[in-house]
Amino acid sequence: MHPTDAAAVVAILDTERGGGSITPARLAERIGLSANATSAALNRLEGAGHVVRTRDHQDRRLVSLHTTAKVHADAAAFFAPTASAVDTALTGRPPRQLESLTQLLTDLIDALGAGLRGAGGATRTPT
Repeated sequence: MHPTDAAAVVAILDTERGGGSITPARLAERIGLSANATSAALNRLEGAGHVVRTRDHQDRRLVSLHTTAKVHADAAAFFAPTASAVDTALTGRPPRQLESLTQLLTDLIDALGAGLRGAGGATRTPT
């Protein structure tokens, strides 16, 4: 999958995890693409069966984007070897060591997020 397409899928997934949906225009803003480039990415994703566009029942002009079961299955298959390797690496570690690792990773995520927000305003997915 092209990095731009992956960024679009992640942005749609993030919105879905929050219980909402995203429009193509909002997606374009979120991933930093023009309307035409976003449309091309959505055409590729829709053609691959990863994303569907749905129209609002009351205002047919409104289009929202949703991921499909196929993209979830493809992601699970793609990440399965990595998940297995991580599970193997973590198995048998003492709880205290895992807590320290979790805290370190949390601190790094917070620091990187703060750096991204400071460097360009709102955090956005790289294209």
